[in-house]
Amino acid sequence: MRTTIHLPENFRDKVDYIKAVTGKSFSSIVREALEEYYERLKRKEMIRELEEDVCGKALLASEEEILEEIEEMRRGSDRF
Repeated sequence: MRTTIHLPENFRDKVDYIKAVTGKSFSSIVREALEEYYERLKRKEMIRELEEDVCGKALLASEEEILEEIEEMRRGSDRF
């Protein structure tokens, strides 16, 4: 795929610096940057899914504890 992009001067300076330090081509730098951005988004998505899963399980655990305590109250536990 061939794409044309317009970069502000400060981005051109950054690309020139990366090219000088790494010896890589502009295309290679853009490909690697896109890959890194993609991977970062996927990691964020995975973290968000894990957080939702963990929070959901924490809520379920709390709900179970509450139900157990209610059951103990119904049985006339000495704790209450």
